Amino acid sequence: MGFLCCNMAEFTTPTSEDTLRPQWEKVLVIGFILFLPTFLFAAGSAMLTTAGHVMVNGSDSPSFSAVFIDDVIATASDSASTINAQGSMVLVQPNSSVQFKGNSVDMGNGDVLVTTSKGMAVKVGKFTISPAAAQSAKFEVSHAAGMIVISARQGSLNISDGKSSEVLPEGQQMTHSDSDQISAKNRPPASATSAVHMSRTAALAIGGVIAGGATAAILLTQTGSSHQLSNVQP
Repeated sequence: MGFLCCNMAEFTTPTSEDTLRPQWEKVLVIGFILFLPTFLFAAGSAMLTTAGHVMVNGSDSPSFSAVFIDDVIATASDSASTINAQGSMVLVQPNSSVQFKGNSVDMGNGDVLVTTSKGMAVKVGKFTISPAAAQSAKFEVSHAAGMIVISARQGSLNISDGKSSEVLPEGQQMTHSDSDQISAKNRPPASATSAVHMSRTAALAIGGVIAGGATAAILLTQTGSSHQLSNVQP
């Protein structure tokens, strides 16, 4: 009987409340990270990750936050951010501003790189740029000094000015002025030249944030540095 009691004590000691609590906290944090994007996407929202000085609706953004329809994201020089929506990612490069619209972004000045499998579009001036036919594409849009440069990196693009439209083939680049109708000539291969370039520091920082997203999110949850910035009322 003494032998049995000894073994039972050894068996029950590791399952004390103090020992189990950290394990449950880890499970809850991981579950939060895995399922939070689903709730956000269902609500027409997205996750924002930032590197450097980024503002949302005029307020400083933390490294991770939720953004909602009509939120405005602006990056400073040597800064960048990514908007991760369902099936789409928008890289907002330095000195750029966009307004999140769900499955599109309204662009001010700067440079954005879009990778999408859900038909994410960019609206800039009178132009709407979106994947042609298939929903998947990777493309870059730059807007500076009154000029709009559109580069089709992967997949063809449909470019519309509200009255007419044309297709920009994969690997081609097109330039318009703010006041142009659809008439500009295509330029050959868009080798990734653009009006604004991300600095090496910002590129490495945002890449590290994306690659280590899960780990960073766990750390942010523990330190409480992630929060919501949207001013939009439900």
